[in-house]
Amino acid sequence: MHPHRRSLLAAPLAFAWPARAQSHPLRMIVSLGPGSTVDLAARILAEALTQRRGQQVVVENAPGGEGIVAANALLRARPGEAVMYSFGDLVTVPPAVSPGYDLVAELLPVARTTANPLLLAAAPQLGLRDLAGLMALARRRPGELGYYTSPGGAALGMRALQREAGVTLVKVPYRSSAAAMVDLTAGRIGLLLAPQGAALELVAAGKVVAVATPGPVRSPELPDMPTSAEAGFPEFRAEGSQGIFAARSWPAAEREALAAQVLDALQDLGVRARLAAAGVTPFGRGPAEFAAYLAETRARLAVLVREFGPE
Repeated sequence: MHPHRRSLLAAPLAFAWPARAQSHPLRMIVSLGPGSTVDLAARILAEALTQRRGQQVVVENAPGGEGIVAANALLRARPGEAVMYSFGDLVTVPPAVSPGYDLVAELLPVARTTANPLLLAAAPQLGLRDLAGLMALARRRPGELGYYTSPGGAALGMRALQREAGVTLVKVPYRSSAAAMVDLTAGRIGLLLAPQGAALELVAAGKVVAVATPGPVRSPELPDMPTSAEAGFPEFRAEGSQGIFAARSWPAAEREALAAQVLDALQDLGVRARLAAAGVTPFGRGPAEFAAYLAETRARLAVLVREFGPE
């Protein structure tokens, strides 16, 4: 973990939400392992919620199965005992791939906490400056440029880009984005679509080149870089998100109360600064808006799965 991020995680929060003390902790089950952006954000918000709820919020990591392990742990918990902190792909990609397996039937969206901008980065050896230049190079060298991205919505977005631009890229398997990033900086692969927070320091150091951001809006950290749609490739669309989910056994009033506490925490300037340092963009939305966002994403990805097959 970057030392600056570690110090931010340890920073105290001054504001306390008045609440009746709870004798038992609330478990926050996290779908990725320690040190991931999902884990870092979960720990920041768990601390903030502890202050606001008068109840200890304890992070438990349950990685594996692209979030399914964490979801199963949540569904096995006693009513009111746990919530889950996860990336949005958990409830958007599996339903698109296997319509009969829909976690949305089991999970309630509580709050969308962050937007996770993705960044398409290129090896500096390619001499690229923008997305148009990348597509021109790919047309001159069909089937030669290797890339990596995590499965799910990001991988489907890369497929859509190739179809839209009429180019052929070669997907290279890696165990993680971190491993692929090592080979990207060395020029052993040409491209990597990864969470922006993992690449910005390398971009600043000139070790990789920022080519495109495929989100709906420009990145606050890269305000001069057009979105992929602005660059002429609107089908190249991919964005990460994080949020809190509860089992359907949670009463509506408790879900609304937790959502209000999360949204309040996300207005705290200290919390927002720590989340930004962890590589994510604070993006507070309540249950209805979070559910609508997930439904729109599921519908869009289902179209791509029908066209390309599951990733």
